[in-house]
Amino acid sequence: MITKNFLLISNRNYSAFKKSLGVSLIWIYSEPLIMFLVLGYGIGALIDRIEGGSYLKFITPGFILATLLQVTFYESGLGLYSKLKDGRFFRSLSITPITKKDIILGEIFWGALKGLFSLLILFLIGLMSGIISVEKIIYLFPFLLFVSIIFSSMGTMICSFSTSQNTFLFIQALVVFPMYFLSGVFFPLDLLPTPLFILSLVFPLTHAVMIFKAILSSQIESTFFINFAVLFVYGFVFLNLSLNKLAKKLQEVFGR
Repeated sequence: MITKNFLLISNRNYSAFKKSLGVSLIWIYSEPLIMFLVLGYGIGALIDRIEGGSYLKFITPGFILATLLQVTFYESGLGLYSKLKDGRFFRSLSITPITKKDIILGEIFWGALKGLFSLLILFLIGLMSGIISVEKIIYLFPFLLFVSIIFSSMGTMICSFSTSQNTFLFIQALVVFPMYFLSGVFFPLDLLPTPLFILSLVFPLTHAVMIFKAILSSQIESTFFINFAVLFVYGFVFLNLSLNKLAKKLQEVFGR
């Protein structure tokens, strides 16, 4: 049974986040901010027009989602794995009414919230440059929450299968990095060779970028609903595998 106790887990993680707020903010804001400015204004100055607009306008939707992917994957994947290895906090929960599924959902929800929090600086730049409006941000929020939960569930799922930190390095090299660069974030997908284009359609980030751009441009086509269907499938698979596999891992921690 799943209860609202999962919010207690998310709140505990938020409290820990606040204790090292300065370091945490530097980590989640500095890298995406530097990359965004270098790409948008540096490389963007060398590119005249792309898809009818500036390069900064082109990369903004994809870069927002790529940042969301990075932060949620790290927090709900490697971050959760470190807490499982330590085990002290989770063992203390074994004598409370909080269930293993509450713990898993709480970790997923916190990873999603931290991912959304990491986007604030990018939205600020988008507002200042006129690429996105406050109304669009509000309109996009439910979608971004949906995507952040999917990405967070993916990180949690990988954590449930991991036997060491090297697993995350392996997944990052073979899955996350290719997804980051082959999902239409930095250049149009139609520039890819056919095999890589087909590969790009496997990545959930690709479908999220397509949806984001469609909403931002108010150009909804039939593929919009296909993209959503693909994300729903990924979300269902990631979430259920996380709940089932990680529950077994938590049981091992409880039994130590």
